[in-house]
Amino acid sequence: MQGFLNTTAGVRPILLDGIESVTYTTATGGLRGTGTLAIKYIPNAGITSGNVFVNIPAYDDNNYPIEAFWNWVASVAAGSQKPYNSFLGTGVVCGAVVGAVVQSYSSTDGYVIKVADDLPLDPDICAMIFDTNATVQGVIDVPNYTNVMTNNSSSTTPTFADHVYVGTQQGFTVGHAEVAVDNQTLPSNNNAVLTDGTYAWLEGVPQHEELGTTIPQSGTIHRVSMKNGIIIGVETCPQTFQFMGLKGWIRKNSGEPQNLDCDHQCAQIALNAGCSLTEADWNLGLIVDEVWVPIEVAFDGIPVPFFDLNEGGYSCTFGSAANEQTMYIPNGTSIWIKGFHDTAYVPATSGETITTEPNATAQLGTLMDYIALFTVNSYDTNPNHVLSIDYGMTYPDPENAPLSCAYFKADSFLLGTTLPTDFTFSQFNRNWAAEVSGYADFPCITLAGGGGPS
Repeated sequence: MQGFLNTTAGVRPILLDGIESVTYTTATGGLRGTGTLAIKYIPNAGITSGNVFVNIPAYDDNNYPIEAFWNWVASVAAGSQKPYNSFLGTGVVCGAVVGAVVQSYSSTDGYVIKVADDLPLDPDICAMIFDTNATVQGVIDVPNYTNVMTNNSSSTTPTFADHVYVGTQQGFTVGHAEVAVDNQTLPSNNNAVLTDGTYAWLEGVPQHEELGTTIPQSGTIHRVSMKNGIIIGVETCPQTFQFMGLKGWIRKNSGEPQNLDCDHQCAQIALNAGCSLTEADWNLGLIVDEVWVPIEVAFDGIPVPFFDLNEGGYSCTFGSAANEQTMYIPNGTSIWIKGFHDTAYVPATSGETITTEPNATAQLGTLMDYIALFTVNSYDTNPNHVLSIDYGMTYPDPENAPLSCAYFKADSFLLGTTLPTDFTFSQFNRNWAAEVSGYADFPCITLAGGGGPS
């Protein structure tokens, strides 16, 4: 048995046999005024098109469109040819009708704001602010964006042909001074599809409040075109970060180098042993001895100085462990990465892919969690650090003088090696959330034979 819908794309048939359940959801945030009727079919009932989603108006009573649906089914069973629309009221036209078999969802949020189809990418869309605390309803902060997810579990970047769904949870959660994005990994198959149109899409972290401080958004903004719940076009804004273009190396998880000098997980140890990891080697853009991959790194959201009550002034913010303090490691900083031959950065998460050589790519999950950066670059005249920030009198130190903070001190304490005059690398860990998560004690201390920062 089948019935029909009058849609914006014409008359469309809907299978009315083997239905397990019908649900209705309305979008929140930037998509108010839209709703989705989700028709879930009984598995293994000979139905191969999966679930069906119908875009309809938003109703205050969520039961109303469901009751109208079953009244429609009963009328069709009795021989009526009236479309579902007529049970919703006069003049109602359904939007997209989408069939989908959901395989997996991305484990990281995307955030979207609907925009006019002709709104330019740059500067208009690229300058948009995704604000978690945009408006207040009662005592609740309401964002100006809508959380979404895709059926592409291998990448957080919106990609052509991805199916996009409105997230089960909306907003952005902050707790204990650490940012925690609402988990979207186990939504219902009945999640509403993202409606047709053009969207600004933030891949990253939206602006939010943390301990009374406004934390700016970070990440990449895209211009995404949607049709029938599927991405049909993506344009990406020029990427800007707090720091970018930092040269370094990352090692493969597997592979046997021919040169035993390169068979070390700590870049400074490998270099001291004779492995070709100099900047001149990096400039060739090739994997060194099958295991060391040349990369560029960008940082966003380096933690600002904190007020030290004991000292009576501001101090630089690093991790709490002894080696993190000694090696000036700013835990919580967002990490973006690209291969030597890539044109765009991606978050340093396991599911992302970078170009390792002109005709080769690798998922970051196949690369180690340690990143080694050169300590000689345009961001710091001191060759013993990767970068420094002059905070001036915005954060005066305990002497009421301008505060300057250096970050990522060079490895200078390796035992049993012939050290160069200028220590070359600072090596640190990255975690699952693409954040800096400590100094690389292992391998740069453990595998160096002990010792510690000096």
